[in-house]
Amino acid sequence: MNNKNRILILVLSLGFTTNLHAQEPLNYPDGIWVGEYTCRGKAMPMMIEFDTSDKPASVSFLLSRKKRGEQGAKFHAKVQQTTNKQGQEILVFKPRYWLNNPGNFAMLKLRGKYLGETIEGNVKRKGCRTFNIQKLPCNTVPNACSEDALGPLYALLGHAKAAKKTKEPKLPTIAKRPNEARSATIELPPLSDRQFNSLLKQLKAKPFQKGQLVVLSRWINQYKMSSQQVATVLKLQRFPSDQIEVLKVLAGSISDTENIALVLDVMRFRQEREAAEKIIFESGRGKGLKSPLR
Repeated sequence: MNNKNRILILVLSLGFTTNLHAQEPLNYPDGIWVGEYTCRGKAMPMMIEFDTSDKPASVSFLLSRKKRGEQGAKFHAKVQQTTNKQGQEILVFKPRYWLNNPGNFAMLKLRGKYLGETIEGNVKRKGCRTFNIQKLPCNTVPNACSEDALGPLYALLGHAKAAKKTKEPKLPTIAKRPNEARSATIELPPLSDRQFNSLLKQLKAKPFQKGQLVVLSRWINQYKMSSQQVATVLKLQRFPSDQIEVLKVLAGSISDTENIALVLDVMRFRQEREAAEKIIFESGRGKGLKSPLR
């Protein structure tokens, strides 16, 4: 073997070693993750609370039943972190026992791709298809894991068995003053490129606008978006009327008001553009726009 071949082999081996170390395994997930799962064509809320890797995770979800309405369910699952043939991180949730048994329903077997800040995969149960959840910034955004943010899932928080609610006496309601200012303004973190790509995947999986609005509402409760990100979401909509409805949800989350023209440029017709200007102005993000709008 000549020197040139030896050098070539050495270079290739070094390059291969570098690639092996380029993608380090992700840390075991922690904290509270919220999203949804789909069964029989209907998307329902889901929440997973991770403990340490040697302890089970708590999987909570809501059921929709004809006679009883929405019911909460919760179980412990052992989590196995592995890697597939493509080198992607995989989490497998193996059910162990109920913490809150709704009756006449089986625990969900989950298997999903672990992407750092999101987990997306399949539900192994007859009639069920997919699930997707994202990590909530509970430590950086005070209200991210509050009762208002989590809704019915809030009652299922904690790794212990969910306690039954006791009926409390009704208290007289006190009307809030209309001009009463909020005690503090919470600054939401910006939506990163990686998180935005995950959001786009979730939107494309929702064929109807109503489902997209639910997904968008959940994300903007945790993050603020750039004008370019909002414009990209608007371009996904088929009709101008759908763009207007989506903008009503996203207008208040726009962080860079100096680039608001990127959002308005998506509107091709004068009527929709004027409606968009009004929505943006009323949301308080209309910096540089004239009032009243014409």
